[in-house]
Amino acid sequence: MSRDERSILGAILLDCKNYEQSAELHIDDFSLDSHRRIYSRMVDLAESSRPIDIVTLVEELERHNELETVGGEGYVASLLDGVPDRPSIEHYVKMVRSSAGRRRATKIVEKAQRQTEDPSVSTAALTEICNDLAQVSAGIEPLPPRFSEEALALRFSRKYEGELRYVAGWGRWMCWDGMRWREDDTLAVFDRCRAVCRRASAECGDAKERAAIKIGAAQTVAAIERLARADRRHAATVEQWDADPWLLNTPAGTVDLRTGEILKHRHDDYITKITAAGPSGDCPLWLQFLERVTRGDSELRSFLQRIVGYALTGCTRENALFFLYGSGANGKSVFLSTLAGLLGEYARTAPIEAFVASNNEHHPTDLAGLRGTRLVTAVETDDGRHWAESKLKSADWRRQNRSALHAARLFSVYASIQASDRRKSQTGLADGGRGDAPPV
Repeated sequence: MSRDERSILGAILLDCKNYEQSAELHIDDFSLDSHRRIYSRMVDLAESSRPIDIVTLVEELERHNELETVGGEGYVASLLDGVPDRPSIEHYVKMVRSSAGRRRATKIVEKAQRQTEDPSVSTAALTEICNDLAQVSAGIEPLPPRFSEEALALRFSRKYEGELRYVAGWGRWMCWDGMRWREDDTLAVFDRCRAVCRRASAECGDAKERAAIKIGAAQTVAAIERLARADRRHAATVEQWDADPWLLNTPAGTVDLRTGEILKHRHDDYITKITAAGPSGDCPLWLQFLERVTRGDSELRSFLQRIVGYALTGCTRENALFFLYGSGANGKSVFLSTLAGLLGEYARTAPIEAFVASNNEHHPTDLAGLRGTRLVTAVETDDGRHWAESKLKSADWRRQNRSALHAARLFSVYASIQASDRRKSQTGLADGGRGDAPPV
C-alpha cells in the first residue's frame, strides 16, 4: 500500500495538476506517518496558491521541522521514482482509500471485541459500533460535495488544526502564535475562513460563476466558521488551559520549575501566558535595590526570594497571603512593579474591592480576567474597611471557584498598605475580621 501512496505523492510532485485528483483523500488515509506529513504540506501549498514541487515542498517541510522526520530531501526526491505510468492517479487514490477503510474497520472490530467483554456496556452502544462498522464496510464515507459549506469547513480544519482551538465554554477562538495561545480578539479566524473561500471561489473558474459568487459570500464564510467550531480537531475545554502549575512560559522557552529545564514552546502545553523576559543575565541594580530596602538583612532578602519563587508557580498549597507594609518611599511599589513587569502576562492588578467586605455583591465573573495569573496585586485599603474573610481564607481559589472564575489561576494577593501610624495599621489588620474566626 505504501507503493500506491508513493505513486500519488510522486505524481503530484511531477505535475501539480494531479493534486486535484487527490482532493477526496484525507491526511489520515495515508498509512505511513511520513506520507501523512508530506501530503499535509502539499495541501498547505495548494491552499496558499503556491506550486507543489520538490523545492517548495522541501522548504515547507523544513519550515515545520519535519524534513528529517520524513526521511530528508533524498526521500522526497525519491518519490518521483514511484510515478505511475497511468495518466490518471484515480486508481491509486481508490486503492489508498480502500486500504484506509479496512484499517478503520479493523479498529472498529477490535473496539467491538473489547466492548462485548465489558458487561457494563449497553446494548445501544454495541449497536452503534455495529452501525459504524456497516458504514465503513459498505464504503460509505461522509464526503460532502467539493464546494459545499461542509467541505470548505473540513478544508479549513485540515489546514489550521494545529494552530486553532475553539473553547465552547468561553465562546471564543484561541490561536497559537508559536510561543503561547492567544485569544482571537481581531477576528483572525474569520479572516482565515475568508481566505479559504477566496481560494475555493477561484477554483470554480468562469464556468461556475454563480457557485463562485456564493462561496465568496459573507454567509458562506460565517457558516464555515460556525461549522469549524464543532470540529474535534479544534474543540477544547476550559480545564485544559494553563493546567500545569509548574510550567512557566518565557520568551526563551517553557521553564519546568520542578527541574529548572528550559523546554521548547509546545502548543500541546496549552499555555496562554508568557513572561516579559527569560531566565538569563545578571541583575546588579536589582540586587543593590534589595540590599538598600532590606537594610542588609540577608534573612529578609532570602524570604523575599522564596516569595518571588512561589509567585512563579501556579501552586497555592501554602495558602499564603502576603502584605507589604511601610510608611512610604521604602520600595514596596518598586518591588511589586518590577515583579509585575518581569512576569508580564502572568501578573495582574485586582481591585481591592474584590477582597474586602462590601454591602454590594460582586459577581464572580468580575475576576474572570485573572485566569492563568500567577501574581495578583492589590494596592491600598481605606481605614475602617474589613477583609472578606471567606474569600481570603479560600486561598486556593483556582480549585474552589473554578467554574465561577472561568478556571482562574490565582497565586496569591499582595496588598501594599501605606499608613502614617504604624501601630494603628497593625491593629487594624489584627481586628479587621468579624465573627469568631481567627484574625486575618
